[in-house]
Amino acid sequence: MASRPDKVAGDKVKDLYDWADSLETKLGVASENGLFRDQKKIGYNQVLEPLMIAIGLCVHDKLSPEDYQKARTNYDLAQNLFHQALQGASRRYRIVRVYGFPVVAYLSFILALLLWVDIAVLPNINGIIFLSIPLQMLLCGTLGSVIRGFWSLWYRVNRLEYRNVWTTWYVISPVMGALLGGAVYLAFVVGLITTTLKVDITNPVLAYLLAIVAGYNWEWAQGILKKFAESFTSSE
Repeated sequence: MASRPDKVAGDKVKDLYDWADSLETKLGVASENGLFRDQKKIGYNQVLEPLMIAIGLCVHDKLSPEDYQKARTNYDLAQNLFHQALQGASRRYRIVRVYGFPVVAYLSFILALLLWVDIAVLPNINGIIFLSIPLQMLLCGTLGSVIRGFWSLWYRVNRLEYRNVWTTWYVISPVMGALLGGAVYLAFVVGLITTTLKVDITNPVLAYLLAIVAGYNWEWAQGILKKFAESFTSSE
């Protein structure tokens, strides 16, 4: 008969610690979003106390089977209480503060507006390159930001880490995407002017892609603009 191990493997303890740490983050987000004001059946401390016991035990690399079972039991209790609290919250709370439906509606509206402008407005000004090309860059930058917004929202909601205070970020993200898309396009055009003394816009697909990427990846766009600004500084 195999002997019972004295210690639980470190990777199992680490996994349990990671789960408990993730639950602590979700609990903090839910508290910040007002979960324990919306429903009164489950209190914040009721969830926190067993969770802290589990985390306190899991800070060790290895645990005895008894301590591991104690940590797991407390983690399971905290998780069950947390989900009971979520289920006990009002439907409005879950729609707005857990699933972020107002943000989904807002981003969907922006996406529909982009499609309308592309279908109904741009064809009427296609012959005026001076107007149509910059507008298309703004639309592409906005599209990139909408893609980023949907991805960010899905990721956070899926992990139960959507914070209501992030609403402002989602509201201004299409504006930020449009501005960065236009700015990167201008940097692209000026770069062509300075290197070739002419601009070829007969096939602007690359410029569209750059604007979409700029709207999606703000850090990348800021890096491009920073390097562009530094090129002027270094040439002085």
